[in-house]
Amino acid sequence: MNKVSRQSLTDQVFTQLSEKIVSGEWPYGYRLPSENDLARELGVSRVSVRGAIQMLQTLGMVKTRVGSGTVVSHVNMDTVFQQLYQINAFSHDHRQINQVKSIMEMSCLRLDIQKKQPAKKIQHLQDILDEMIQDLENGDMEAYLKKDMEFHTSIVQMTENDLLIMIYQAIASLIIEESKWNTEQGMLKQGKRSIENVRMLHQASIDVLKTRDLNRCSEIFDMQIKEAEKLYQKDS
Repeated sequence: MNKVSRQSLTDQVFTQLSEKIVSGEWPYGYRLPSENDLARELGVSRVSVRGAIQMLQTLGMVKTRVGSGTVVSHVNMDTVFQQLYQINAFSHDHRQINQVKSIMEMSCLRLDIQKKQPAKKIQHLQDILDEMIQDLENGDMEAYLKKDMEFHTSIVQMTENDLLIMIYQAIASLIIEESKWNTEQGMLKQGKRSIENVRMLHQASIDVLKTRDLNRCSEIFDMQIKEAEKLYQKDS
């Protein structure tokens, strides 16, 4: 490791330690050197090292065990993202979250169209949608959310783009929470009509995979944003 400068020492130590974990140089279960050893190697105080390790703990990247020292945890991007969300590292605004969700999903849909997906994958989406609607009609929110996530994850996975898949998985928990809020607000404001809106928007994604109409993707995106906007409006 390199000696660090005297500016933002804790942050610089955190960067170096986290890079070793993310790169795999320090794999799962690896026990970190002691605070004294790290401080000596990096040329900083134990306070700076301790602060950096606490940051790693907050993100779930390491765990400190009595008698065992600090060891590397499974690097789970979903967990890291959730921790950042919980400490208000970015906006909790429903409009912003829905916009990010829609942009990602529509971008993936466009890639799927360009790859010309086989009929069996498209039919799989149709089967999931049919089950989703049945769950909604039965009032089984937990089952619906699980199927809804499977539907959208399938669209992302069909791109075969590893980076997109990893990013989507990283925000999976946030997407599920947002989908739950959207559905509950929709049922509250629109009643049974919200179920038809769910069917319409999801069916549109399936249909566009069949027709391979890229222009239709833009229309679906506009539809999603328009329907979401209705949820943000206060009751008069």
